Amino acid sequence: MNQTQETTATKNALKAAGLKVAKVTHGKGTACGWLHVTLDVPGEHVRPYDPTDWRHCIGAQACETCRKRETARTAAYPIIQAATGRSEYAMEQLILQTTL
Repeated sequence: MNQTQETTATKNALKAAGLKVAKVTHGKGTACGWLHVTLDVPGEHVRPYDPTDWRHCIGAQACETCRKRETARTAAYPIIQAATGRSEYAMEQLILQTTL
């Protein structure tokens, strides 16, 4: 599967699963094997951002928006792996993020 096919397959599989896809691309140059996926999960942080506390929105302390983003990332991972046919090792070359 070439990069164009992989990008299209990933985007279509995520959309079919009901996830909003903002962008699917590949890295450039020596990072061309990296797959960059950005999911569109709208919302604002309910808790005020505290730059001195890196845990401000993790785990039990997470706001509703951050919980939705983590749920979307967790759901997307196996969908991307099935769509691309990447091994567990190759899935380590995946950047999966959500919109802020």
